Amino acid sequence: MHLSATSTSPAFLRLPAVASRLGVHPNTIGNWVRAGQFPPPIKLSSRCHVWSPQVITRFVEQLMECAE
Repeated sequence: MHLSATSTSPAFLRLPAVASRLGVHPNTIGNWVRAGQFPPPIKLSSRCHVWSPQVITRFVEQLMECAE
């Protein structure tokens, strides 16, 4: 993976940012992950879980494809 210093998007998103982007409560994300309906986070440490913005984008695109 190539990271650019000029990139304007964050490398990773934490739970509040993911929930905000999807317009749901953070607890909903946890419920979806446990149910296998949402990609699991990357565990950077025992207390730090993140998602790649690309994974979130793909999730939304798949939702939109299913809705068509």
